[in-house]
Amino acid sequence: MNEHDESQAHHGLSRLHERLRRMQRGQAAPPEAPLTLTMLEGTAPIAAQQTVSLLVYPQDPLYSGPEIRTLPANEVERGLHNERVRIVDDVATAVPDQHGSYLYWPGTREFDQVNAFYYVTFTLRMLERYAGRMLPWSFADPRLKVRPNVGSRANAFYNEQTQTLGFHTYRANGATVSTAQSADIVAHETGHAVLDGIRDLWNESFGLGSRALHESVGDMVALLVALHDNDLVKHVLEWTDGNLRVSNVITELAEHLAQVDSSELDLPRQSIYLRNAINPFVDMPFDEMPAQTSDPLTTLARQEHNYSRVFTGAFWDLFAMIYERLCATEAPFIAVTRARRYVGRLLMWALDVSPVGELNFDDLARAFLTADQLLLEGQFAEELVTCFDARRVLRAADAREHLRSLRELPLIEAPDEISHMLSATSFYERHVADRFGWPGVGQMTPLSLVRNSAGWMFMTLFQMRREALIGSAFRSVEGATVDLFGGVTLAFDERRRLKSAIYRPATDEDARRMRVCVADMLTQGRVVNRFSDVGQTPTPAPQALHLPDDEASRLVRYPVLADEVAEPPRSLAYYMKVWRDRLAKRA
Repeated sequence: MNEHDESQAHHGLSRLHERLRRMQRGQAAPPEAPLTLTMLEGTAPIAAQQTVSLLVYPQDPLYSGPEIRTLPANEVERGLHNERVRIVDDVATAVPDQHGSYLYWPGTREFDQVNAFYYVTFTLRMLERYAGRMLPWSFADPRLKVRPNVGSRANAFYNEQTQTLGFHTYRANGATVSTAQSADIVAHETGHAVLDGIRDLWNESFGLGSRALHESVGDMVALLVALHDNDLVKHVLEWTDGNLRVSNVITELAEHLAQVDSSELDLPRQSIYLRNAINPFVDMPFDEMPAQTSDPLTTLARQEHNYSRVFTGAFWDLFAMIYERLCATEAPFIAVTRARRYVGRLLMWALDVSPVGELNFDDLARAFLTADQLLLEGQFAEELVTCFDARRVLRAADAREHLRSLRELPLIEAPDEISHMLSATSFYERHVADRFGWPGVGQMTPLSLVRNSAGWMFMTLFQMRREALIGSAFRSVEGATVDLFGGVTLAFDERRRLKSAIYRPATDEDARRMRVCVADMLTQGRVVNRFSDVGQTPTPAPQALHLPDDEASRLVRYPVLADEVAEPPRSLAYYMKVWRDRLAKRA
C-alpha cells in the first residue's frame, strides 16, 4: 500500500469511528440508503476492499456498548449471507451504507441481524481453523438459517429439522432483551450446530452424558469466541491483574439475560449470569444426582445445562493452567493468545477422535488426552491429567493407562486408495476389526470419513442397540423403543499410520441410565407427540418426540436444542455468598 492509500485508509477509519461516536451520542440519522458505486481499479485502499465493518456487542450487552468489528468482504454478501450462513427475518434485511459498512444501533431489528450474522460466521470460521478442515452442517443444505427475532420467550435454540438457529426477544424488568445480542448465546447455539455436523448421533442420544456435553461444547465455544476478542482479553487481564482464576466477563456466560437488582451485592464488579466457567463443581455418580433441584445455581442435577458445568469448568481450568505455564516465559497477553490456540485445537481434535454415540465425561476426557498426544506429543498431558482428576471426571490412574494404550497401538497403515466409505469399510473389516476383536462390518455401518489440512484422516462407523421401554414409569409411551448408538473412531496421521482407535459400544449401563432419563422427561412433561412452530416453543422445552405406530412405537430425541434462561435467584447476595464460600473451600 502506498502513502496515498495509507492516508485514504486512515481517513476512512477515522470517519467510521466519528460516525460511531455520533451514534453513541444519539445524534445519528437513520441508516442511509445504499449508493450505487462504480469501483475504479486501483483507486480504493486495499484494506477497504478486503474487509467489511460491522457494529456488534463484544461478548455481552452487559459488558459494554457496541463496538466495530470486521469480517472479510467475501464473507458478507448483500442480504447478510455467505456460502455457509444466511439471515432469515420477517422484516427487511440490513443493507450496507454508502461506505459498505453495517452500522446499525441496538434497538433496531437490523442490529440484531448483524450481530447474529457476525458471531455465527466468526464462530464457524474460528472452529474450522482449529479443526483444519471445513465443518459441514448435519444436513445437506450448505447454509445454516439464522433467525434473529423468531419468538418472544427467554430462549434461543438450534433446530436440526428446520436447519435453523433461532433467537428470541422478550421483556424483562421493563426492558427489551434480545438473545441475538449476546455473543455468548450466538456462539453457543452455533456450537450446537457445528457439533451436530461432527457427531450427529450425540443429538440422538437420551443419555445424560451426550446431552450435557452438547451444552458444554456450546459453552466452550462461547469462551473461545470471547478469548478471540483482543480488546476484551486486554480488559480482563487489566481487571483481574492477570489472574484468570478470578470470575470475569469472559467466564460469565450470557450475563445480561438475568438482569436483577444488584444493590445488595457486596462483591464489586460481579454480576448474575446463566453459567460460570469458574465453578467448584466436581463430577458425581449418576444415581446420586436428583432429577431436579430447588437450588440449581449451586447444586448438580440430572439436567443437561446444570450438569454440563462440570466439564466446562474443567476446560477453563485447563486453559488457565496452560496460560499460567506460558506466563513463566511470556507476557500475559501473549500467553492468552497461545493458550487459546492450544485449547481450541485440543477441543476440535478431541471431537474428531471422540466416541460416535453414547458417551460420558470420562470418554471426552480421554479424547482430550488423545488430541494432546496427536497434536503436541503430550505437551500438556500433566495439565490434562491434573484438571480432569481434580474435577473427578477421569482418575489420574485411568488417564495414564489411556496414555499408555496410545503408545502401544499396533502398527496398522491405511492404504492410499481409501477415498470413500466403501474402501474404508473394506479396510476396517480386513485390518482393524479382527486385530482388536471388535465387531465386523456386519454389525457396523460406515458413518464418516474426513481428512484435515494436515493430512490426518478420521474414520467412524456406528452400530445401533434398540431397547424397549417397559414398566409403569413410562406411562403413555410404555412399549416404545429407543435406539442407542455405539461405534468405532479411528485416526491416521499424514503417513497413514494408526494413531488412535476407540470402540465405545452402547452398554447395559447406558441403557439403564437412558431409562432413568426418559422417566425424568415424562415426569417433567418434556415428551410430546408433535412438532411446534419454531417461534412457539412449549414450556418446558420438549426433549423427546413420541412416534406412535401400531407395529413399532418409537421415542426419538426432539430435534430442537433449546437453551432456556433460568429463573434468577431470589437473593443475589445469598447466591454470591454461597459461591464465595465454596470457592474459598476449594482454594
